[in-house]
Amino acid sequence: MPLGADSRKAVHIMRGSPAPSHYVTGRKSRGGGGGSQPVLDLATSRGPRRGPFQGPTRLRRPAGDNLSAARTSGPDSPALKCRTRLGARFWAQGLLASWAAAAVLVAALALPVGAVPGLPANTGCDGLAVVAKLGVVEDRAAANMLAEALDSLTRSGRCLLDAGEALRDRIPEETRARAAYINHVYVVGGPAAISDAWVSQIFDAARLTRIAGGNRWETQAEVAQAIVSLTFGEPIQGYRGQSGSSAQLPPNSNCTQHAVLAKLTVVEDRAAANMLAEALDVLQTTSPSARCLIDVGDPRLNRSPSQQSVDEASLAVISYVVGGTTAIPNVWLVRHFGLSEAERVAGRDRWLTQKAVTALIIDAARSVGTTGHDAGGATNDNASGGGPSDD
Repeated sequence: MPLGADSRKAVHIMRGSPAPSHYVTGRKSRGGGGGSQPVLDLATSRGPRRGPFQGPTRLRRPAGDNLSAARTSGPDSPALKCRTRLGARFWAQGLLASWAAAAVLVAALALPVGAVPGLPANTGCDGLAVVAKLGVVEDRAAANMLAEALDSLTRSGRCLLDAGEALRDRIPEETRARAAYINHVYVVGGPAAISDAWVSQIFDAARLTRIAGGNRWETQAEVAQAIVSLTFGEPIQGYRGQSGSSAQLPPNSNCTQHAVLAKLTVVEDRAAANMLAEALDVLQTTSPSARCLIDVGDPRLNRSPSQQSVDEASLAVISYVVGGTTAIPNVWLVRHFGLSEAERVAGRDRWLTQKAVTALIIDAARSVGTTGHDAGGATNDNASGGGPSDD
């Protein structure tokens, strides 16, 4: 019997229901019925092919009846003045567009190496730190969730540092400045990306714990396992080397207990949802394997989920939805999956969504550690989010 079934709050997800302030909880029942942020595109105009000054106009003295034609084609003619005004306007518009593009470029160059706009600031880098190449989106999401877990479990503050381009010795200033205060480094990523020698050079005698797999999916699975182990107070399994590489998500093994639904085209939400699915699989005690990650399609593009996704989701007793109601509307879940109730995990942005998923994993692990039951019905009422995730 899933943990917390008697005390779970059931909040119906129906057409027209108000959006939850954080996420809603409940047991799945079959209903009857039936983000990414915009990309700035600055198109710089080259201006008119010919400027406002077209050079001297060569005139020939007309003879006889052609005198009126000269008056309409000379340098003072209305037609030429009109062309000159239009040319000047287009030239000015092109110049302004070029200035705008230059301003965007200068602003981008002013960012520190590896800076990620919107990433929460560090609150405590005195002892523990998570280090990753934050330019790699999948590793950044996993490392951010590990940093949130360490902050939640140790109350030492959040500390996520960017390795930058470690192999080229381009290290962000914050990483260099805080390195002397770190005595334990959690590295997310393999030695090919962040070598042991580099860690020793930057962080001196700090203890190193590497969490990585053979590919992005295995790395996320290892980080999810690490969060569970930290919650249990157990040591984290060491890096076991490369085990292969795959560009595809691992297949689902068993969807009869729980399913994690997300918009898998959003990289950050996909990483968080995959880690939640991996953590629930680790915590499952009633079956040998229970990994189930479902793509909901793309509501904005009206891309429906595959029939296989719908069929697998229909088997689950508990459904988790990673993402806010703007990204995945309630009516979409009802229409395509028949879900009138589910547990939604979301924050105001991608970072708070990852924080909410991390808190849910910790609560699920604590539930297992306390009761010995599976975590299929674990809920998290303490994770901060505050609103739907639209990323």
